[in-house]
Amino acid sequence: MSFPTRVNLVVNVAITMMGIAYIPLLGSFVGLLSRREDGRGVTIAAIGAAAVYDIFAYAGGSKLGRHPMAPSVSPNKTWEGAAVATLATVLVAFFAGPVLGPWSPSEAALLGLAIAVVAPLGDLVESLIKRDLGIKDMGTIFPGHGGALDRIDAILFVAPTVWFSLQLFGH
Repeated sequence: MSFPTRVNLVVNVAITMMGIAYIPLLGSFVGLLSRREDGRGVTIAAIGAAAVYDIFAYAGGSKLGRHPMAPSVSPNKTWEGAAVATLATVLVAFFAGPVLGPWSPSEAALLGLAIAVVAPLGDLVESLIKRDLGIKDMGTIFPGHGGALDRIDAILFVAPTVWFSLQLFGH
């Protein structure tokens, strides 16, 4: 008995696993956050921090951007936008973290710094997927915004970071 030759088996398995891990697994951390006693606050902190990073990266990059971060992947992202977003995210986390969640101001600032690393990674991963698929937008629900996945790409990386920060700091 002969079996058919499998073509691109590793690639096909990786694509299948990515479909399971990318949105469902990473997104499940929002559920973990929301199930905590202080779940409303920490969930708002996670989603809010991702939004703060995105908003300030766009604003800072629009006004000050000169040096592209990853021109072949996402040509409009700049190091200047990332610097403005990092500063804003750390400051907002420093002040809002202790109010919304169990973090001390210093823990919240460290979390803000970690978010400033992972939020753009979430966006760049989504951009890489779009480039690989040869599409500009992941959908048409939000015209001009790159699709629904563009609205949550940073959250998918921020939520696990927030959850792990709670574990790390013993909360």
